[in-house]
Amino acid sequence: LSLRNRVGSYFREKQTDPKTRILVSQIANFDYQILSSEFDALLFEAKLIKEHQPKYNIRLKDNKRYLYIAITKPPYRIFPVRRPDLEQGLTDWFGPFPSSRDIRLVLQIIRKAFPFCSEKKPAKRECFYKHINLCPGFQKLTSPEYKRQIKQIRQIFLGKGSRLIMKNIKQKMKAAAKKNDFETAQKYKNQFLSLQRLTQSWRTIPIEDRPTNEALAKLKKLI
Repeated sequence: LSLRNRVGSYFREKQTDPKTRILVSQIANFDYQILSSEFDALLFEAKLIKEHQPKYNIRLKDNKRYLYIAITKPPYRIFPVRRPDLEQGLTDWFGPFPSSRDIRLVLQIIRKAFPFCSEKKPAKRECFYKHINLCPGFQKLTSPEYKRQIKQIRQIFLGKGSRLIMKNIKQKMKAAAKKNDFETAQKYKNQFLSLQRLTQSWRTIPIEDRPTNEALAKLKKLI
């Protein structure tokens, strides 16, 4: 996806949607921020939606609401919800996210680094995700180790960012290795590599491809 083409399309093409025409007519300026991955971008977008509640970012079609990611009380479980205020037994919820696709991607990335239970009701037997090592298993949902993982997931949702989490994991990996606890060190290494693979997929944008002041000025003239 080219940001320049996406933004430019609002001004070059004739807008048929009344909402979009009004939106474009009221644009005075815009800004952008380069992030390291789509994962970080999705979390940042959710944060901005929550802070600014944009007028033209209409809720989903068919009168559906935005989606949130919820974390329950022990035994800890994580899953998407539309009305967190009506759910029972939640400790936190994060978002909003504008689409179910965004929710799935965020949870998929986090799950590969920090396996979690996604059952809405406390499980009483091993689930499919346990068999592919993406869930710790219902017997471990109140364990100290799983509680630490939930804490790290919360930090990610609170905007600490994947880089900070990776730094923390790397420090723990080195500390475990110094104590000759190589099994624990290997677990931290696997988490670190998973986050590194999944969150650093975007390349740095070459300087020549970045919008210049002149390009921005041309876009402003089209408003």
